[in-house]
Amino acid sequence: MTATTAAPIVFDPSDLGFIADPYPTYRRLREQAPVYRWEPARIWVVSRYHDVVTVLRDRRFSLDDSHWEFAAPPPAGAQPTAYQHLMKNSLFRLPEVDHQRIRRLVAPAMSPRTLVGLQRDVDAVVGDALARLAGRDDVDLAREFSERIPLRVIGRMLQIPERHEETFRRFGLALIDSISVALSPDEFAATIAPIPAGLDMLNEVIEERRRDHEPGLLTAWIEAEEAGERLTRDELVALAGSMITAGTDTAVQLVSFAVLDLLRHPDQLARLRADPGLVRGAVDEVLRFDHFGKGGVPRFPLEDVELGGRQIRRGEMVIGLVGSALRDPDVFPDPDRFDIGRSQAQSIAFGSGPHFCAGASLGRMMSQTAVLSLVTRYPELALAGPPVFESHAFLRKISHLPVRLGPAA
Repeated sequence: MTATTAAPIVFDPSDLGFIADPYPTYRRLREQAPVYRWEPARIWVVSRYHDVVTVLRDRRFSLDDSHWEFAAPPPAGAQPTAYQHLMKNSLFRLPEVDHQRIRRLVAPAMSPRTLVGLQRDVDAVVGDALARLAGRDDVDLAREFSERIPLRVIGRMLQIPERHEETFRRFGLALIDSISVALSPDEFAATIAPIPAGLDMLNEVIEERRRDHEPGLLTAWIEAEEAGERLTRDELVALAGSMITAGTDTAVQLVSFAVLDLLRHPDQLARLRADPGLVRGAVDEVLRFDHFGKGGVPRFPLEDVELGGRQIRRGEMVIGLVGSALRDPDVFPDPDRFDIGRSQAQSIAFGSGPHFCAGASLGRMMSQTAVLSLVTRYPELALAGPPVFESHAFLRKISHLPVRLGPAA
């Protein structure tokens, strides 16, 4: 008998076929190469749940990209650019002790009263987005619904005046796109070009809120104090930047993927319509079943680490494939089945450990309200064609989602 050799794994996260359906590739990685060296990018790719959790939680893996083996040292005496200064203070990059201090300071601002106010803002923005669909039949839901909601909600939350809406939008998109490790120097420079204007805008708004004390979340952050300690100006700007990042493409994609997956699973959509209380479970199952992130924020080992039987050297880049981890059959029974009643106790969709996503509650609030409002308003909602995916550095991005609304209820 002739032995057969498994075909080599092809891992190309820029391929549109992978973006549309990465799960066969994820399965092969988990089964054949759970800690995989992606040589073209010189990155370690981790695909099994417990290994991904290790990368997210283990303090030996740093978020600080200055530890990357290919990080260029700053020129002697050079001052950091505005972008570098912002990222150094970002919640995603701060050392754990500083990250936890800032979270303690801002936690009281997310009081039940504040959340009630945010829900009113979400309801108003979703209501306006639905009103724009009235009388229509065929629409591009990604462009005409999903994209209209998150940034407007985050803008209200941060008390950003309408006159800054376009600067605010471009700033948010630049922040999330800049995370890519695949950009050439010229592409990176073009990507971050809107950031200085965005920083000027944030500083202007912070000064306005210091003067007028207008009630809202940004004002609450400005006035937050613990044991005589307050947020610095740099921390306020970076915190607002982190929230803007959470409200750009990531939240947009959650709404689009939720609608797509529910329409592809009409039995689960019927369950949701019959019991609207399942909406949180529905959104959380979308995050597990069809996670739209290509991988988590890169980590960099501070020492040589053995993971999954492979030796990873200090300074090598490591990315945890959260979407693969959430389909790991060792953790999630029957993982390829979409079930909005499934327990999500093991979910790491919003991260894990000290850098768990601080915007998780807001992301859920926006997507739950948007999805439930849409499928309730349009009981005959249906796909009008296949989704169109776009190559993106960081996300599996739906750029167009054609649907037929049908008559409104």
